[in-house]
Amino acid sequence: MMITTRPELAAAPAAGACHCCLPLPVAPAPRSGCATDSRPSWDPGRTGRLEEGVDHDRAHLDDHRSLRRVAAMTAGGPATAIPQSKVDRRRLWFGLDAAVTGLNGLGYLVFADRIAPVLGVAPALLVGVGLFLVLVTVPLIMAARAPEPRPADWLPVIINLAWVVASIVFALAAAEPSLLGRGWVLVQAAVVGVFATLQFRSLRR
Repeated sequence: MMITTRPELAAAPAAGACHCCLPLPVAPAPRSGCATDSRPSWDPGRTGRLEEGVDHDRAHLDDHRSLRRVAAMTAGGPATAIPQSKVDRRRLWFGLDAAVTGLNGLGYLVFADRIAPVLGVAPALLVGVGLFLVLVTVPLIMAARAPEPRPADWLPVIINLAWVVASIVFALAAAEPSLLGRGWVLVQAAVVGVFATLQFRSLRR
């Protein structure tokens, strides 16, 4: 008698056998030639870390480019940055001179009758000086508003220097002014001389 070895016959339980003697089911073996899926599963945390790394590298690259631009501007900037500061300084001195001169001239025109007795001079002299100062304010304002130095900007400088000389001569030689008036004239001459010096230096640079 031949004994069969087919799996379906071997797996069939014998008659009268108890359930505890039944063979345990065996998992089928994988077929040959079929490869298992080895692709890694998607990890949200890992993806977020990768995105954060990319953003960090991008920010670092932007900072590096910014530093390179700043270094380039610093290396080639003095030739263009210095003239800009000079222009601003020139406009500042002419603008301040225009404000002081204009206020002084208007004060002489409006309060000539009150200031004249204190300074010991005639009111008509103060009115004439006030008109002159208001007229001088015009070229000062034009020089302050000009974006670049102009040859016409030397005119207020020359007027200021002439004013300093005339004020010193008037304070020392004229018989009209009082002691307070002479001191006031000399103080004005000193202020105008400072403005003239600063304007002269800003135009020469």
